[in-house]
Amino acid sequence: MLLLYIPLILGAAFFVCFFTEDKKSTRTMIMSACILIIVSLVLVVSWYLIYFIWIYKKDGFYQGMGDPKDNVYTKSNKKTFLFTFLGETVGLLALYSYFLCVTTSYKIAMHGPEEEEPAMSEKKESEKPASEKMEGDGMEAMEGEEAAAE
Repeated sequence: MLLLYIPLILGAAFFVCFFTEDKKSTRTMIMSACILIIVSLVLVVSWYLIYFIWIYKKDGFYQGMGDPKDNVYTKSNKKTFLFTFLGETVGLLALYSYFLCVTTSYKIAMHGPEEEEPAMSEKKESEKPASEKMEGDGMEAMEGEEAAAE
């Protein structure tokens, strides 16, 4: 069960890195953090569903913490717990999906679009002057022929 929370812990560490220093690498890390947290939430909710639907056969269970003699445990219905847990998880998934969209927009806004597009346009611009030079040489040659003909 604890292994399912490893992506969540790693994502939390990425969030801390971003908030300590805002630079290009940490902006990419915060996007990865959102993805890791979403993955961890899906894994945990999948485990709870598998456990409570197929493995745990009783209708009710006790949830709480501490010493059972202090009576801090409450008896819960399995269906009520799963419904509440799924509702909370869907809300968190929606929230972190929104955060993923916002952090992607922030990353693009802070350092522009991807590098591939400008590289292609730079190649086209570097090809243009070479062709313009050829056209310019041809024009000079034509002018030279006209001057020789006169």
